[in-house]
Amino acid sequence: MQLLPAAKHYRNFLDDATQHFGWDIAAAVVTIFVEGSSDERSALNEKSRPDAAPLEQHPLVKYYGLSVDHLALTKAHRQVEGCHRAAAWNALLDHVVPMRRGAVIQ
Repeated sequence: MQLLPAAKHYRNFLDDATQHFGWDIAAAVVTIFVEGSSDERSALNEKSRPDAAPLEQHPLVKYYGLSVDHLALTKAHRQVEGCHRAAAWNALLDHVVPMRRGAVIQ
């Protein structure tokens, strides 16, 4: 399989970031930036977490006619996502030593 130039550049960045700069940068890249979402700011604040749209509004149901019954994985993800995102953030916030935080952010 040959990647398009932008995809190849992104893949090279991910490989480099996750293999050559320590566990803390690798963890931040994959847990926060790759797995993250536009709702990351609310990950640690349960009161401000947005409610997910009903499964009936999922694009595969709404636009392609997929039965909601086939969204079991999406439903399971929604049930654990709040705790999952907070756990990812807490792992980094609790275990990255202060002198490495600048490198992780950068």
